[in-house]
Amino acid sequence: MKWNDPIVEEVRATRERLLQEAGGFEAYIKKLRIQELEHSQRLLSKEDLHTDKPNPNRNN
Repeated sequence: MKWNDPIVEEVRATRERLLQEAGGFEAYIKKLRIQELEHSQRLLSKEDLHTDKPNPNRNN
């Protein structure tokens, strides 16, 4: 008997939809890299993870 997790199934379906919308894996990665550049203030560095100071540039 196989058990299906609905959350896992939803995540997999969403992944496939995003890949199709972008035009494939390489195009999706390119889209993500562009978004990283456009929203760099929202990204965390390793140093950010190891400090107790809040990042003033990050919108919560």
